[in-house]
Amino acid sequence: GVYWNGSGLFVATADTSLEFQILERKSTTGWSCTERKSQVDITGSRIGRGVAVVGSTLYAVANSGSGADFFIYNVTSSTAPSLIGSLDLGAGGVEVAVSGNYAYIASDDNNQELKVIDISTPATPVQVGSLNLTGNNDGTGIAIVGSKVLLTQGTSFFNINVATPSAPTSLGSVPLGGIGAWIAVYNSTYAFVATGNSAGEVRVINYSANVPTAAGAYNATGSLVARALIIKGTQLYVTTQNNTTGPEFFILNVAAPTTPTLLGSVELGADALAIAVDDNETFAFGSPNLTHRALQVIDVAIPASPVRVAYMPTVNGQIRDYAFANDTLYLATAQTNGEFSIYGKAVVGGSSGGYLTSGTYVSAVLDAGSSANWNTMQWSEYLTGCAAGDIQVQLRTATSSGGLAAELWQGPEGEDADETDYFTDPTGALISTTHNSDRYAQYRLTFSGPGTCTQQLTDVTLTYTPY
Repeated sequence: GVYWNGSGLFVATADTSLEFQILERKSTTGWSCTERKSQVDITGSRIGRGVAVVGSTLYAVANSGSGADFFIYNVTSSTAPSLIGSLDLGAGGVEVAVSGNYAYIASDDNNQELKVIDISTPATPVQVGSLNLTGNNDGTGIAIVGSKVLLTQGTSFFNINVATPSAPTSLGSVPLGGIGAWIAVYNSTYAFVATGNSAGEVRVINYSANVPTAAGAYNATGSLVARALIIKGTQLYVTTQNNTTGPEFFILNVAAPTTPTLLGSVELGADALAIAVDDNETFAFGSPNLTHRALQVIDVAIPASPVRVAYMPTVNGQIRDYAFANDTLYLATAQTNGEFSIYGKAVVGGSSGGYLTSGTYVSAVLDAGSSANWNTMQWSEYLTGCAAGDIQVQLRTATSSGGLAAELWQGPEGEDADETDYFTDPTGALISTTHNSDRYAQYRLTFSGPGTCTQQLTDVTLTYTPY
């Protein structure tokens, strides 16, 4: 159901992990209010894997399928991207990096883990070079620095000479101690690698010589796998696999690159494969594998205390990669009917620029099927991102559904002459015996907050015993 009270929209949804939402019109140009500008659906049931943006051109790769796996789009208009050219790679692309007239692709082709594409004529890209690395692992992470490509394959990090793009050659490699993924270049000496090494999820590699060497590591609390990372200045942003009871998003200080230290962290709630940060280092974008919450916006203005401030329910497949450019966010996703998406800041009606400070939601009528004893009330709430917020619950019961409207809203004190008490303990409270023998029930949720954040409620449970 949906209820509009003139300034706020109260929504009951079929999302079993977030049944109730409170929305308000906002007037803002910040990333805390984000919207999808457009979406691209490529032929077949495919998965977007990697994106890179140079100027007004988007380069994208997808898993292998019928037709092209590499795409070039004109994104001058974020609301109307247009295809310029494409190429069948003969295998899936995993990541893409662009420099000059060439796109370098980490591939799942076991004979060509690196593919080099000439993009000087964007309408007709053509493969001009490749490199077969030892073993049968896919190419995963990729970055380019000058005439050197940095590539992860399996548990190894490679330096590759691409001074002649049509004839890349391996200069040397170093073991990572775990499966390698994203690469973030810090300077002309050091790069950071996300790995599956649970004793040092972030590996520091000195790639300045032909043969790269291990130079340090960061070990996050718990036995984790680092999924993605990105560097901005002296801060490294990292996402990991699901940490169950701990954070999946970390901000590290890498001013001393060989000894990263923790600045702050926040829980995303699930495995996160991608990360991006805006140009001003005010917001980061996480990608937990959560239905309708795959894109999460995190305020990182205070690195020691990152806070989730928004999520986007319109991403229906896990995000595999991000690119941030032109004050715009570009996504590669596992949404098979929209593999690539473009998101930007929303500017919509309203004037407050914040959340409602209070609101109520009334449930549908609940029918016990016969007269019943009502036993306990409990619910699941999320207040971590809005510590100043609160959720209170009241109940009313009646012998007939039509009689509910005449009943007062009650808390644990039971049926009395006022509506001043509330259930406040989400872990469970006894319902007064004054409700016994009634068949029908409703509950009312009262939300309150400071106006700068909003709380979330995911389920409500009433227990009863039929007569």
